[in-house]
Amino acid sequence: MKFLDHFEERLSGIVGWLDSNRYINALKEGMFLAMPVMMIGSLFALLMNFPIPAFTQFVVSLFGDAWNSTILTGYFCTMGMVGLLFLIGISRSLAKAYEMNEVYTISAVLIAYVLIMPFNGDAISVIGCFGTSQILTVLIVSIIAVELLHFIEKRGWTIKLPKEVPAFVSKSFSALIPEFLLIFVFLMIRVIFGLTPYGYLDAFIIGVISAPLGKLATSVPGIILLIVISNVTYWFGISPGTIGSIFEPFLLANTAANNLAYLNGSTGTAILDSCFRDQITCIGGSGGTIGLVICMLIFARSKQNKAVGKMSAIPALFNVNEPVVFGAPVIFNIRLLVPFVLSPVVSIIIAYLSMMTGLVPVSNGIQLPFTIPIGLKAFFNYGWQGTLLQLGLVVVQVLIWMPFFKAYDKDLIKKEAAAVESNEEA
Repeated sequence: MKFLDHFEERLSGIVGWLDSNRYINALKEGMFLAMPVMMIGSLFALLMNFPIPAFTQFVVSLFGDAWNSTILTGYFCTMGMVGLLFLIGISRSLAKAYEMNEVYTISAVLIAYVLIMPFNGDAISVIGCFGTSQILTVLIVSIIAVELLHFIEKRGWTIKLPKEVPAFVSKSFSALIPEFLLIFVFLMIRVIFGLTPYGYLDAFIIGVISAPLGKLATSVPGIILLIVISNVTYWFGISPGTIGSIFEPFLLANTAANNLAYLNGSTGTAILDSCFRDQITCIGGSGGTIGLVICMLIFARSKQNKAVGKMSAIPALFNVNEPVVFGAPVIFNIRLLVPFVLSPVVSIIIAYLSMMTGLVPVSNGIQLPFTIPIGLKAFFNYGWQGTLLQLGLVVVQVLIWMPFFKAYDKDLIKKEAAAVESNEEA
């Protein structure tokens, strides 16, 4: 127990540091701002390739062939602007952390970002600049730009006007020198990278930083490492969201690539994306706890497990597992730690092999709410094969949870019997 207490203390310190880290929080705010638009964009792709042909034929009969063009416009004006929303969220979060003017900070960072992007003639490609493939570039440039602005303002390199001048005029002039220096620095960055084989800072980031990190984050060992750390963190009662947010940009990029392929009528190639993480590693919630809930409903003999199973059944169908995690409880329960970590890892391996061999198609990248019931969401992302896979994984998870659950249930039965005897003696 001393080891666990020490480990919990160290883990809590690390997670606490990550959770309060301004850059992690900035990334989260960018994701929260972009996620609704990504879901809407994914729905446009679903409408273009709806799995029921009769629906598509009916819609085309009403609106004509222009329907497809309209849907494409909706798709590119949503998914193509995800990077911009990340930029706004990240810049705003860092500006708040440094108590800087949020509006001026966002506008300055936007200009700095555009300055390092490729030009097409005398214009930039908005879709190319702000698509999901640019998320890491957005993150790096936004952080550098805000830090530079903060460095300049902290040293007082601003124009200060008399108090009698209206506030909006004074704010404009105070932002003049920091923004000028920021634009000048990024213009020089553009010139310097123009002399290199990369041509642009964007190409350098994608080739040297993004590609290697993306391969690690979206590899089988990488996703297993992510899930193991997240679930161990959760077992200690600490939200795993902070750990997951580190890998999220790369998973989202794969999701968007699959979605674009689906929109064009083909199949994506990125097996490990955010859809895979949601529907394979978190069936019924983190740790594959749908298996534990089913064990409670079928095999429980203790009053506590019977009650928790009934209470947790409906939420688990919608991928909400707080009732069972804190009700069983799973947290701090050494008997249930192994299946809590092992269950999603086994699911990852089975699902990956199923998709790699072609038994189950790769995700179409459609972003749907996390709480859509088990089986239904898999159908929209993977077709009927995905639904069968997910249901099969539920069976596997039940088998993994069963021996650990039965041993725990026996302990509870003994404790409940002892409690009854104690009451009778009293």
